[in-house]
Amino acid sequence: MTSKIIPKNSSQLMQQKQFFKIGDIMWAKIGKYPFWPCILCFDPYSNKFIKEYRENNNTLLQLHVRFLNDYGRRSWVKNIYIFSEEQNVLSKYPQYLSYFQKKNALFKNWTSAIEEAQKLLKLNQEKRMTIFEKTYTRTTNSRKHIGSNGSKPQNMSVDSCINSKSTKTYPLKSSLMNKYDLSDSIEKPKVTSTLTDSLKSMETKLKKRKIADIQAHNNYISMEPSKFLPIKFNNPCGNVKIKDIGDDVFNPCNCNPNQSDPCGPNSGCLNRLLMFECDPELCPAGDKCNNQQFKKQLCPTVTPFLTKNRGWGLKTLDIIKKESFIIEYVGDLLDGEEFNKRMNILIKKRNENHYFFHINNSRIIDAGSKGNFSRFMNHSCEPNCESYKWIVNGETRVGFFALHDIAAGSELVFNYNFQNVKGVTKIPCQCGAAKCSKFIGV
Repeated sequence: MTSKIIPKNSSQLMQQKQFFKIGDIMWAKIGKYPFWPCILCFDPYSNKFIKEYRENNNTLLQLHVRFLNDYGRRSWVKNIYIFSEEQNVLSKYPQYLSYFQKKNALFKNWTSAIEEAQKLLKLNQEKRMTIFEKTYTRTTNSRKHIGSNGSKPQNMSVDSCINSKSTKTYPLKSSLMNKYDLSDSIEKPKVTSTLTDSLKSMETKLKKRKIADIQAHNNYISMEPSKFLPIKFNNPCGNVKIKDIGDDVFNPCNCNPNQSDPCGPNSGCLNRLLMFECDPELCPAGDKCNNQQFKKQLCPTVTPFLTKNRGWGLKTLDIIKKESFIIEYVGDLLDGEEFNKRMNILIKKRNENHYFFHINNSRIIDAGSKGNFSRFMNHSCEPNCESYKWIVNGETRVGFFALHDIAAGSELVFNYNFQNVKGVTKIPCQCGAAKCSKFIGV
């Protein structure tokens, strides 16, 4: 294939900007690999396909390409040539023969890529891009977790309640990772064209690849959610007061400290029945009191994990018995005014990832920037957990409790009970439960 080299002089390169078009078939080289057939396309992050860079005080150009027959890998390249069918590139670069002396897998992929490029040359550029290219918006792990009872998590960090010493984080790369883009894709409109029979099979093959790419884009979730600050207890913000119940409301129970499980689930503890935690200084059972799960942070071991199609979730590593305390929902504790401010900011930014949990109209928990692993809990139409409001030392707090016995390794889920509003688009539910309502909420 006759190769027309792109001029390397900076002034010549600047003139070449108008020469390149999206959909051009090119040769491109990275590192020690041979020149590889590719198609010129947009970078999903910048929506550009050509950019300038500085090297040895010279202004040069880089182009963004997608390599053919290489799992959709993309890259910015500077060593690039115009693709042509007329002459074999090995005659121009005989050193590449060393790569293919054993006719290995690399050679097979390389020759397949050349065949694909030759077939693509028979299509016009618009048709090529209809098959290969998409327009991207820079979003990662878009998780719609909206509702009065909680918001879907986007982050992974170390929860104070979990026995873990790991604080290592992994920054999201600014380039595409392997076979998948980190962005949601929007297909360009279809273009009708008349193809010969010899090209129809090629079109079918490319359409199948396109569908596979779209599925990969839609199913891919960022391997590292955005950061949040792990905290043990609610952090009051603005004018909100940490205590919202007077001390005169609390009364000590009459539990016998000599019972096998004083103040436990089957003890008949009056405070437990009213969802009040016992005060260790007033409870007759003292240190033996088993109605202090919020204070003592008596949690099973839980950990975030990446689900198949619902982003990040939370699972238990321990067996959990029915009615057992699992984890508290914590974050910034807001009053109504501060909540409205934060909500307006999210609306202006068109951010649909909310982490609010409404205790009442004047007390709202926001786990957006601070929280624990409870923020990873997904919605389910058949939940195994339920949230309850408890009074702890005069403060209303929210905890999740097991609706039934839960096996180790199970995902922890609860019903968001999101109240749908007329005129607002319902959120599709993907819980997979047998009795799934198909939408989150009622």
